[in-house]
Amino acid sequence: MSLQSRFQLDSPTYINQLRITDEFLVASTSGGLVAILNTKCQHAALVLSEGECPHKQVIQAGRLWDIACYDKVMATANDDGIVRLWSLESG
Repeated sequence: MSLQSRFQLDSPTYINQLRITDEFLVASTSGGLVAILNTKCQHAALVLSEGECPHKQVIQAGRLWDIACYDKVMATANDDGIVRLWSLESG
């Protein structure tokens, strides 16, 4: 088995949750960042700046309690008591 793709979150916090769907890898941090990587990405660079890779996006989702992913949708439960739905394709 070989490494398909990788990315590093440029964040001072730690990754606290990982989710994977058929198309996406989703990592959330304790600081509220959510990184979304299309698993079809073949870029070799470990650290990509914003906009360098169309397969990677980072969104600020606020302080998260939990995330759930299904197909191309992510649900976040925030500490403000609001559940939000996100498109994994467009953020």
